[in-house]
Amino acid sequence: MRAKLIMAMSAVVMISVISLTFGQLMNSPWPMFRCNLKHTGLSIYSGPPTASIAWSYQTGEDVYSSPVISSDGRVYVGSLDNNVYALDPTDSLIWSYVTAGDVNSSPAISYDGRIYVGSYDYRVYALNSTGSLTWSYLTGSYIYSSPAIGPDGRVFVGSLDSNVYALNSTGSLTWSYWAGGTVYSSPAIGTGGGVHVGSNAKNMYALTSTGSLTWSYMAGGVIYSSPAIGPDGRIYVGSWDYNVHALNSTGSLTWSYLTGAQIESSPAIGSDGRVFVGSEDAYVYALNSTGSLTWSYVTGGAVYSSPAIGSDGSVYVGSDGYKVYAIDSTGLLTWSYQTGSFVKSSPAIGSDGRIYVGSYSNRIYAFQSEPSATPTGTPTTTPTITPTQTPTDTPVSPTGTPSAPTSTPTATPTPVLSAEPSELWAGASFTLLLQLHEDITDAFDFYLLADTQFGPYTFYLDRRRSVKPGIAPAFRNIQGFQAPFQLKFTPSVILPMIMGGKQVTFYAVAVNAGRMPPVSGLSQLTATTRYVILLDKQVRTVNR
Repeated sequence: MRAKLIMAMSAVVMISVISLTFGQLMNSPWPMFRCNLKHTGLSIYSGPPTASIAWSYQTGEDVYSSPVISSDGRVYVGSLDNNVYALDPTDSLIWSYVTAGDVNSSPAISYDGRIYVGSYDYRVYALNSTGSLTWSYLTGSYIYSSPAIGPDGRVFVGSLDSNVYALNSTGSLTWSYWAGGTVYSSPAIGTGGGVHVGSNAKNMYALTSTGSLTWSYMAGGVIYSSPAIGPDGRIYVGSWDYNVHALNSTGSLTWSYLTGAQIESSPAIGSDGRVFVGSEDAYVYALNSTGSLTWSYVTGGAVYSSPAIGSDGSVYVGSDGYKVYAIDSTGLLTWSYQTGSFVKSSPAIGSDGRIYVGSYSNRIYAFQSEPSATPTGTPTTTPTITPTQTPTDTPVSPTGTPSAPTSTPTATPTPVLSAEPSELWAGASFTLLLQLHEDITDAFDFYLLADTQFGPYTFYLDRRRSVKPGIAPAFRNIQGFQAPFQLKFTPSVILPMIMGGKQVTFYAVAVNAGRMPPVSGLSQLTATTRYVILLDKQVRTVNR
């Protein structure tokens, strides 16, 4: 009788263990966006002290999604070519799964090897380890948010339909919470299973595991950044109000730190409690636990990428200056590597010391340590262009001799702007392709604009791919680049209905950083306008 009782108790314990582990986050070097449920971005492994390409894998489109790493070394990542990729540690394709839209979302790997990811086709996908579809769940809009797998196996994710969703492991809805605005932010899960997420309504929300509101905090701008949770329960998040906000576990503001531009990068928390975050002002910031600046490092462009922290305190991050950076714990550059385009993807650190990251050059990169002390090829231990915090009023020539701006720029790069398909339709997607054939040496702001009878519109080239009235830079303070350069504004953007039945002039404009000439209409901009570095335009009819 006692033996039967012991066997029964053992069975109960075993069932309990299985119920606790099934569907949980995989125990691997980097199983989800920001490494863990609290989004600390902190690894137990160190990254490479020098830069060398182990391999790069070419996808069909830009890679905004951030790679994740399974326990057997597989790398999973999405691409704007609509695919989710599974690569082995040597860069060979194991499988790919095609969705019906861009995959900006970063995958999450469950305990049993299942992969969860969102897509621009409004769906959350559950794929098994062989790449077959287990289930999908349809939300009401695009999904940029990256899923989190809770302790009970439920999947939490945001959608641009303004909801946060909780799905069980079979794909059924457990609950949803209306966030009052689009949800680009990815949920972080606290110790007690609470869900923390930001929204376009400027709010940071703390929800219970059953979907009830615990508290909300309103920032001064929208929150695209994903929160990170410290060991003391403090929540850190960035906002379009230029601030990093530190909130205590009850949602009250502890401190905020003002950067020079909007923040979409998600904070990382080091083992010493310091907070690391990027800003669109091109800086990476290291803040201590009281909100004071420890150091800042200026990159070659806006920083949308979220930092990854190695076990030695090194910071790995990408920027719109086309580079991946390794910065030591004191804020000094260890190495940088120039990819072919913007690096908005966030690095992941493997158990073998490799760094994995995506780029808008349509590639996924794996970096490893060089066998020799001096990197060769493209990697550099010192940035090839030294960024400056504030652009000067007097441009500097490539020879280093100051010269006053002239009405006719010299050695103006020749851009080529084209729009596809051959027939453009309002309410339909389209592609703009910009090709540049000469280097730009000065820091510049880049504008992608449309001139309509209703006034100018700006195309934003970040993950939102939005089109809004007015003239605004798509990117600020880019520290020059080397030709040839190609920028494809992919067909994830819908031409506004207001443009239907009209002629539209598309403009690609680069001007000296911070020096956009005041104009009432885009027709006033020409290649000889003061401060204009390059300009190209194309007139097209948009059908209704």
